[in-house]
Amino acid sequence: PPSSARHRPAAARLAAERALARPGAPPAPPAAARPAAADLLARHADTLDLVRRAAELDSCRFDRDWSRVTFSTLLPEVQSLRDAGRLLALAARRAAAEGRGRDALADTIRLHRLAAHAAEPCLVTHLVALNLRRMACDTLGEVLPLLGPDDLPLLDDPALADMAAPPPGLLVPLLGEEAMYLTFAADVARSRLDVAEQLRELGPNEPLEAGWNRVPSAAYRVFFLKADVATLRRQMRRFEDLAVSRVTPDQRAGIAWWKAAEEAEADLRSSGPVVTMLTPGFAAIENGQRRSEALAGAVRVALAATRMRLATGALPDSCAALVPRFLGAVPADPYAADGVLSLAPVDGGIVIFSVGPDGEDNGGPAERGEVDIEPGRDDVGLWLAPAPRTASDAAGITPAAPTAPD
Repeated sequence: PPSSARHRPAAARLAAERALARPGAPPAPPAAARPAAADLLARHADTLDLVRRAAELDSCRFDRDWSRVTFSTLLPEVQSLRDAGRLLALAARRAAAEGRGRDALADTIRLHRLAAHAAEPCLVTHLVALNLRRMACDTLGEVLPLLGPDDLPLLDDPALADMAAPPPGLLVPLLGEEAMYLTFAADVARSRLDVAEQLRELGPNEPLEAGWNRVPSAAYRVFFLKADVATLRRQMRRFEDLAVSRVTPDQRAGIAWWKAAEEAEADLRSSGPVVTMLTPGFAAIENGQRRSEALAGAVRVALAATRMRLATGALPDSCAALVPRFLGAVPADPYAADGVLSLAPVDGGIVIFSVGPDGEDNGGPAERGEVDIEPGRDDVGLWLAPAPRTASDAAGITPAAPTAPD
């Protein structure tokens, strides 16, 4: 059966689980070592089994009515995949803390595979897929430090090499986004969709507050539709051309993309309401893509550093220390024209990082996981260290300490 047949019942079970609330909607998922984590995983054992079996499949196809595309066509399923991802991340961290390295890595790999299930051909779903990839990288950063010498063969799993590969490019989601808008415009032209109703699906926004929701669909078709279609196609083609030419991204390519984003924003000032509200934040999307590329390189270094630790009992003090025995070459930094990723010791492990959007080394990322970027510290990286334990974790399990090889 298609994986959607497993994702949908799992999503229904997770919808009311407050312990897996999305970022910004407390409470946060419990720390893996706490009894609350064990209770949650036991409560959702059947759900976790559904998610695991779905993630084992290579891809997912959700059945939808593509003849009537609306702004909410894709969102319910892909958002539910994030909840499923948080459940897998918690299971992986719990398994690692209990010394079950094989189970921990298996669930981390499944979490990474969910990204492929989310990757429908449009920009919103592409961003959800990037978020799942990031979640998998953060989870791997907590799992790897808890592996022991006996777990070394587990690092040969080809699926871990897939985690170290760059994410799919932006061209397909850009083309899909353009196709969805043109389908929407065709339905408006044929009076199959009401413009004001579709705009209201997007929630509170400035154009609606300015009275655009009172413009009849017939008036929109006559006065705005043709210009909006031309503007959006011009916008999309600008970035599709950049996506094709961006084979090996560097700081110069990033500047070109940001310049194009500024031109696109200026172009929108004379556009109608729909294209203004539908045009995505191209600069933010490109930055999300670049972050994912940096994290993929960091995973390569993290796997090499773990091999070194399991073989020698010591972690590297730089990326160069891994070459050539454990790493063929230090991965390039996608935010720097000629730079490579950096590595620095931190309490309990190391952090592997890129200089980030500002192009400057700020000493590594401020925090792990889904957190706001501190002003002046926008480095992008992967923490290779167990999550800090708090006093409330003491009542839970004691993470298994990996032993050094003889």
